Amino acid sequence: MQLDTIENVSVIEQLQSAFATHTRTHAEHLAKDYIIENPKEVADFIGDNLFLLQLLEEIPTKIRTHFGKKQELILQFFADPEDVNWHRLLVNVQTKSAKDSRPKLDKFDEDWWIDNEERSDSKILINLEFVK
Repeated sequence: MQLDTIENVSVIEQLQSAFATHTRTHAEHLAKDYIIENPKEVADFIGDNLFLLQLLEEIPTKIRTHFGKKQELILQFFADPEDVNWHRLLVNVQTKSAKDSRPKLDKFDEDWWIDNEERSDSKILINLEFVK
């Protein structure tokens, strides 16, 4: 029976190693594609909603198709102070001009986000963030 325990420990260690490598790869993608405002809260939220990872990796390419390759994206966790159960990730597309950016966001929504937002279970919101 002890052999089973040793084999089981080995399997667990192998799984943990593979999971750690996989998780690191996702983390590297997110850190490359987003400025992450509150990383601890973002990490905790994604940890509770792992299904969001693939979508979070797809979003930057789709947004940059509409806004340009150098478009900066901010990823942050948001909790509604009036509703303890309402938590979301915000993807903020930084812009200086509503006049130029609003039609681009509308086109992004029409071309891709409306069809894919459901995959987020409404846990990701994509907004314009106006900067000076």
